[in-house]
Amino acid sequence: MSPEECDHIISLGEPHVVRSKVVGSKGKGDVVSDHRTSYGTFLSKQAATDPVLKSISKRIAEWTQLPSSNAEAFYLLRYEIGQEYKPHMDWFSPEKRERLGKAGNRIATVLMYLSDVEEGGETQFPRAENGPISVKPRKGGKFFF
Repeated sequence: MSPEECDHIISLGEPHVVRSKVVGSKGKGDVVSDHRTSYGTFLSKQAATDPVLKSISKRIAEWTQLPSSNAEAFYLLRYEIGQEYKPHMDWFSPEKRERLGKAGNRIATVLMYLSDVEEGGETQFPRAENGPISVKPRKGGKFFF
């Protein structure tokens, strides 16, 4: 993504960020947790009409070979110094999936980095098959797993 696209996405969502939540332990709604201390907002309404988000969505679909009709809404996250999302899986066990109803498991994730950071901020995969992986944010970069 271009620096201008990154800045545009931030400007769309920044006024709406609130404390991030996680799925409740009983699968009943989202809850604030020390497990995830960032701030964020969904860009669902903006994605339907914003030409920049539409263009990015199309490019993601082409890059991943996955139809954008199967994608979740864009979610803008802001991490301040000391904030984190502790290690977790992007999927649910069959038992939890049954309790969650319409929420589904992810088969793929694309992370897009909207800013550079001086220190920290890595997305880590401590149990990757060939050893730990750490991806450092770089403005305009993207990561697909």
